[in-house]
Amino acid sequence: MWRKKTSQHRDPALFITLGKTSMRLFARRPTITALCRRLPVALLLGLCVLAHAQTPDRCQDWAARIISLEGAAQWRAPGTSQWQNAGAGFEFCVGDTLRIQDSRATLRLPNATVVRLQENTTLKFLPPQKSLWVELLEGIAHFITRTPQPFEVKAPYFNAAIKGTEFSVSARSDANTLALFEGQVQLSNAFGQLSLQAGESALARTNTAPQKAVSVKLRDTVAWALYFPPMPVPASAPETVRTAIAAGRLRSAEDALAELPPAQQSAELLALAAALSLYRGQVEASAGLLDRALQKDPQAPAALALKSLRQMVAGDTAAALRGAQATVAAAPDSPAAWLALSYVQQSLLQLDAAFASAQNAEQRAGDSGLLQARLAELALMLGEYKKADRFARRAAALSPNLSRTHTVAGFAALNRFALSTAQQSFRRAAQLDAADPLPALGLGLIAIREGRLRAGREHIEHAIAQDPGNAVLRSYLGKAYYEERRNELADEQYTLAQQLDPADPTPWFYQALRQQSDNRLIEALAALDTAVARNDNRAVYRSRLLLDNDNASRSANQARIYSALRFDQAAILQGARAVRQAPAEHSGHRLLAEVYADQPQLESLRAGATLMATLLAPPGAQPLPLGLRETGLLVVDGAGPTDLGVAEYNPLFIREGLNGRLSGLGGTQDTHAYEWNLNGLLGKGSFNAGQYRYQSDGFRANNDVKYELSNVLGQYQVTPDLGLQLELRRREEERGDIALQFDLDTFSDNLQVDTDTDTVRLGLNYRLSPGSRILASLTRKDTEIKTQRSFEPFPGLVIDQSSAFDTQTEQADLQYHLLADNSTWILGGRYADSEGELNPAGVAPSLVFDTTFESVYAYSFWPVLSDRLTLTAALSYTDYEQVVAGGLQGDVEQAEDKINPKLGLEWSVAPGWTLRGTALRTFAPSTDAQVSIEPGHVAGFAQVYDDSEGTAADVYGAAADYAPRHNLKLSLEYVERDLEVPNLGVNVDPFDIDNEILKASVYYALNDRVALALNYRHEVFDRQPQPEIRVPSIPLRLDTRLLPLTATVITSERTSFSFTANFVDQKIRIEEANRFTPGFNDDETFWTLDGSFNFRLPSRLGVVTLELRNLLDEEFRYRDFNFFTTNPRPQELLPERSAYLKVQLEF
Repeated sequence: MWRKKTSQHRDPALFITLGKTSMRLFARRPTITALCRRLPVALLLGLCVLAHAQTPDRCQDWAARIISLEGAAQWRAPGTSQWQNAGAGFEFCVGDTLRIQDSRATLRLPNATVVRLQENTTLKFLPPQKSLWVELLEGIAHFITRTPQPFEVKAPYFNAAIKGTEFSVSARSDANTLALFEGQVQLSNAFGQLSLQAGESALARTNTAPQKAVSVKLRDTVAWALYFPPMPVPASAPETVRTAIAAGRLRSAEDALAELPPAQQSAELLALAAALSLYRGQVEASAGLLDRALQKDPQAPAALALKSLRQMVAGDTAAALRGAQATVAAAPDSPAAWLALSYVQQSLLQLDAAFASAQNAEQRAGDSGLLQARLAELALMLGEYKKADRFARRAAALSPNLSRTHTVAGFAALNRFALSTAQQSFRRAAQLDAADPLPALGLGLIAIREGRLRAGREHIEHAIAQDPGNAVLRSYLGKAYYEERRNELADEQYTLAQQLDPADPTPWFYQALRQQSDNRLIEALAALDTAVARNDNRAVYRSRLLLDNDNASRSANQARIYSALRFDQAAILQGARAVRQAPAEHSGHRLLAEVYADQPQLESLRAGATLMATLLAPPGAQPLPLGLRETGLLVVDGAGPTDLGVAEYNPLFIREGLNGRLSGLGGTQDTHAYEWNLNGLLGKGSFNAGQYRYQSDGFRANNDVKYELSNVLGQYQVTPDLGLQLELRRREEERGDIALQFDLDTFSDNLQVDTDTDTVRLGLNYRLSPGSRILASLTRKDTEIKTQRSFEPFPGLVIDQSSAFDTQTEQADLQYHLLADNSTWILGGRYADSEGELNPAGVAPSLVFDTTFESVYAYSFWPVLSDRLTLTAALSYTDYEQVVAGGLQGDVEQAEDKINPKLGLEWSVAPGWTLRGTALRTFAPSTDAQVSIEPGHVAGFAQVYDDSEGTAADVYGAAADYAPRHNLKLSLEYVERDLEVPNLGVNVDPFDIDNEILKASVYYALNDRVALALNYRHEVFDRQPQPEIRVPSIPLRLDTRLLPLTATVITSERTSFSFTANFVDQKIRIEEANRFTPGFNDDETFWTLDGSFNFRLPSRLGVVTLELRNLLDEEFRYRDFNFFTTNPRPQELLPERSAYLKVQLEF
């Protein structure tokens, strides 16, 4: 590698190597004279020189500090003419003058300003007046300043008053220029004033007022400061040149090349000289040398490779790719050509191709530390950790002073949570190449993870000063400002990143999360859509800097953006598509789990998505709400654990330490609830503990309910590839008769059900390779249900129907993911065994249940027609057996084994248009084993419903989705389910039920403040009557039309409100139970009006919400869909007016 050897901050630990004596000497900061008397002469000379250069007592308050230096710097004190050398870490005093020659330097000022200096630049630190002043005497300086205090820069022909901005100043003998990239600047001199906004520039000459000049582009203006990736030194280079490069003396190497006789200045050596000049920021000189090289040999591969790199760094990746491919085709034996192509392919996220190109370069170059380090870097990006380690060790052996080797080693250590090792690697890399921004970024990520947010942000600012045209670094700095709650600065960085790389989805994704935190939900949704469009219509969850796992962003609650606007169907489609495209990415499963929080009949699907997201999540990831893993909770809409525990704000960095949430709710019907959640992260391990309590008297007699949920989850990342989990859960439940019958007076006035459930789960996530993974989950659940109920058929005759039911369920899930060249496969199986005993009161015999369920499955996803058409083909085999012993009929055995084919199709017929279709068969296992990690969707259609145990279903679906722009989304979906529902424990034929569901949704955002959501649902249940058994509790026909229309209005960054008008039309037919209890046909049509008001507390402390249900106090009859299970479901509609106040706090 031929980058300049330099140094960053010296590590104080270096002094420890002097031994115990030196440690005592430094303990009390002795005087220089005392040290000179006490230390040996050899050590004395070094310490005295160091003390002279670094004496902290020279000035009380430092005016600037060198944080990186590429070569040498000189300084002189005020009133003196002697220039002295200064190194990295040197602190300047007020009045000092700094001179940079044949190098570049980066400074930090006391007001948190970072300054990048080009060579041949002279800067003076003026005495502070009303503001901090620096004077640019000559040269070019790039400033990044965020200080809220007055700050001014002086140049020969103007003064610049700064207001939180980024700008570049050039001081030449004939004119001064200032180019403004963000923020505001006020220019002035004796002849006039001028205000500049972002994207503008100004020019001032002697005896003239500042005047606006042409608009500026950041990359063009600071081209001298951009970072270029390293290229190999050609074998034809003279030994003196190679030696100078190895020693980091790039200017000397360039001078040596220039002194060669013209006949020896080949095109290859001229390209080398152009590269050396480019690395010192001499863009114009480099361009001239490159032109000379191409004039001498227009097909010189080294020159053409360098030209492609210049185009890539300038942002013209299309031209860079064309040029690099042409160079490789013309010179297939050139390592430089292949390496340049690898860099360009990486910039386009073509990582497999970039790795192959780097291998071609390595094969043609022989033993090259640079190319081994390049292979290690790409292997790490691809997740090939073992390969990356092997390449990195080889690079270190070949070139121990290669900066990129240590950088890759640092990110590898960071990914395995070895922070101390990573820090040492990044520091060493920065010492070897002060121009490389990645070591500074790595140090910033470490500091932030350790909880030192300000220090981490300063490191990232330093990285941007090293490469101001890097869009990914801009996104990371935006994240850091977001974490510091400096939202305007975050937005500026995201905007700059979008301008620097319009194809990168990362800044749009981060900006969406930022806008969500400021209640700008419609803008956030538009940014999310833009991110997806820039990612080949694939969901975005992380940064394009694949050296960093970006785990915090991958845990972000994107579903909150959709659910707050009631755009539920759009979120479901986005989540299902994300899971299909990347089934091993926990973010897609998380999105599904959160968006299904309030969807009827799909609680088992939501719980399965939660389990998958939990298994795949890394330690420290934002935890999901406690209740997402639970089914059968009767809570009012907005009061459940899926609502109270939701994260309103998304941290964009994972930090060690503790954080948590606290939520509470109170309202009518004596309803109150609370949830607390505490998370901790240290090294490779993390924990999450939480509790949820809910209590309500309900809207009628004996409609009371009380829940208490507790959960502890521990995670440990043994290696980057192996993660383990242990989860403990407890659920306590007390409730009356909470079923919602069509006739509200039909209920038991003495039913009481007490349930206690304890669950233990072990989880394993083992990544075999970047394209293959094994997931395992072992669960044991113990449930005790005590039911107290009696009825009096005749006066004086009371029949006790109480019972006790105990079950123990053991379940094992195993799944394998394989990402093949043209397909994705998910193979797995499930085994569940439930044993239960029902003990009725009185003389009725006890019943013993023994249920086993086994399944194996294979899912495959095949993109065809240039990814416009995706075929899902799957097959599962299920074996179900239940034996009920002890009944009046003797032992009753039911067994079913089924082969369940599944076929799905998704076709993007035109931009914005998607057609979907499916035909599949499902089988519902035992109630306690319905939650699994088997895929829950086929072509965007849900296949896991809350069906009764043993239900077989043939499902057919067709849908059309249309999203012509981000503010308009339409969807039409029809599903037909043919159900066979067994009568468990009874020797009668199963129920035959036809279930048809038609859903239509229209989402329209009028502007950034107002959004409308219409979610129409028409559902029909048709049950065929059976002569041998009558079941009036299950309707023969239930025809329900639901039409909620929601208007959401965002009034400010703190406040918003919404109103939902619910139209309900329901027809029901009940068969007669006996001649004394006739059946009936009836219908009910009604409207309800709901409202919600949200207020966001300052500093992201939390949210206060007022929920209003059934504002008009409409009384109605309504039958829910809870037919085949005693488990309750959330209450969507309440037949009386209700109000709830909810407070959510985050810390």
